[in-house]
Amino acid sequence: MNETKRISVLLDATLAASFEEFCKENSHKKSTFVAHLIREFLKKEGYPDQKRLL
Repeated sequence: MNETKRISVLLDATLAASFEEFCKENSHKKSTFVAHLIREFLKKEGYPDQKRLL
């Protein structure tokens, strides 16, 4: 079973509005898109694969 964890991210109002609009325009679910961004960043940085955590 793939366990998920909830995280909270604080963004300033302008960045949050831009992110929400981007997700809306591109039909992205915010949580799924953030998980994708984190996964790609960790991969780019050469961090060990931890799919079970993401």
